[in-house]
Amino acid sequence: MPDHIRSDTDTAEGQEQNVLISMPATKPEVSEECSKTEGNEERLLYPIRSVPAIPTTLIFALQQSVMCITCSVSIPLIVVKLICAVDNQEVRAELFSATIFACGVVTLLQCSVGVRLPIIQGSSFSFIAPLIAMLTIEGTKCDDENIIKDDSSAYFNITPNGTDAMDREAIWQGKLNEVQGSLMVASLVQVILGGTGAIGVLMNYIGPLTIAPTVAMIGLSVFDVCADYGSVHWGIWALSLAVGFICAVYMRNVKVPFLWWNRESGCHKTSCQIFVLIPAIFMIVIAWIVSLILTLTGALPDDPGHPQYKARTDAYVGGIHTAKWFFVPYPGKYGLPTVTVGGVIGMIAATIASTIESIGDYHACASVCEMPSPPSHAVNRGILMEGIGSIIAASVGTGHGTTSYSQCIGVIGITKVGSLRVFQTAGILMIVLGVIGKFGATLAAIPDPIQGAIITLGTAMVISVGLSNLEFIDMRSSRNMAILGTSLMCGLLVPYWMRKNPTAVRTGVNEIDQLFTVFLTTPMFISGLLGFFLDNTVPGTVEERGIKRWKESLSGNSTATLQGSMKDYDIPLVSEWMRKIKCFKLVPCLPPYQERTLQACGKVLRRNKNKRNK
Repeated sequence: MPDHIRSDTDTAEGQEQNVLISMPATKPEVSEECSKTEGNEERLLYPIRSVPAIPTTLIFALQQSVMCITCSVSIPLIVVKLICAVDNQEVRAELFSATIFACGVVTLLQCSVGVRLPIIQGSSFSFIAPLIAMLTIEGTKCDDENIIKDDSSAYFNITPNGTDAMDREAIWQGKLNEVQGSLMVASLVQVILGGTGAIGVLMNYIGPLTIAPTVAMIGLSVFDVCADYGSVHWGIWALSLAVGFICAVYMRNVKVPFLWWNRESGCHKTSCQIFVLIPAIFMIVIAWIVSLILTLTGALPDDPGHPQYKARTDAYVGGIHTAKWFFVPYPGKYGLPTVTVGGVIGMIAATIASTIESIGDYHACASVCEMPSPPSHAVNRGILMEGIGSIIAASVGTGHGTTSYSQCIGVIGITKVGSLRVFQTAGILMIVLGVIGKFGATLAAIPDPIQGAIITLGTAMVISVGLSNLEFIDMRSSRNMAILGTSLMCGLLVPYWMRKNPTAVRTGVNEIDQLFTVFLTTPMFISGLLGFFLDNTVPGTVEERGIKRWKESLSGNSTATLQGSMKDYDIPLVSEWMRKIKCFKLVPCLPPYQERTLQACGKVLRRNKNKRNK
């Protein structure tokens, strides 16, 4: 992560700085320099409680909105391919719009009544692995020779229109309904974990050796999707990826000067590390221009049946003309959600993985924002709100859940803007952009190789972030190396074996067959479950397993001077009223709750029980 963006005039701490958009990574590291406040390091320009001027608020909110959109754009692309609607321009545009809309709604809720930290909520890659497992099992493939199966209606609850054919619209809607229902039920687990405070108990058994293979496998499992989009035109794919990598890595310290204005300094010269902040924008614009040149010169075929046709800039342009100006996502638009046991179990695994990542994000965000570590009620409420957010996202037909985006944490460290008002405004902007149908259609018109490069860069960052958790464990330990290697290899080999032997599981009960098939074809579930089991059963010290250092990293706060207080985590208007009612002290997700309250109640109950026994 780059150093601070500094003004060439080095003005006082009220100075505003211009930053545009962050990296399209899923879990980038937060630089230590971003959180220091000692010595000559800069403090936050806009702490959590501050209210910047309206123009400033809009600029920084737009930055966060575009950041979320560029990072989330790859998820709907994977969804439309898996539900057999990759060539349906209208569906592509609607899924883009629904995703942006849902992210805006959940961001607004999380910043207002959730964890109450400035965190953007975006599309989660955690749900892709079980999604692939659900929609690529036998009888559900999209290719013409496999799309019609005698038992396909058992998976989709759809009645074929004929003896050998099904309406394609009914097919993708049926697939999407299955994803919606399974995700909504699985998200209830996240609601329960947050609402009851049970996540605290679960965290006692989960360590880096569970998280590392689980998160890494999220990215590795999308390999086929990246290859499918990139194979349309490997040249444009490679160019797009190279531009993004050069901007994000080679040019990360290059500062671009420009003029800026604020009240304190007036019009002045400043500089910004713009290449590391918006590599996704650069890779899209540059590769799109190259694609346009190849289209105009006839280098790309104009036959829609040719594989390279989707690399043309006019391949999907018709969708922009036909798209509605306004599109409002709502529950039930594509039919009633359906539920499958295998799908629910797979989504639960994704939900737990997403929950663990988000807890780390909360503490990292608090540190960068110079806030005390979030209390248990705020963490519980944040997880509860993420569960509700995933239910909202599923209900409007996005096909995926939402999670906290740690990209915004890095941007806060760079811009020194941690105002909740900015992030609430960003949520509102995404809601507005989500209902503008032409905007979603424009995103859907990006040529496939460029979209593939975006997915590749995003999933590569997911893999690296997962493996970064290994810094906490002792890598010289043969125990740890055996657990890690076995978890990763089994996560790759078992799904591979299942794809080669799709009829291996036959119990005679269709629901049980589907359950085991989803289990065994979800790399994230295999790696996570095996890592969890081995890490908790193979003897090893707390230091060797990395548990101690990992928990210290979550609970620690590196800021020397705090600009916020515990009251910043309260729910506006109602917290003081809640503290006057004793029963609210027992609800883990409400501000009056304290962990020692339940501990004290437990001691009283045990004491009374002992007295009765005597």
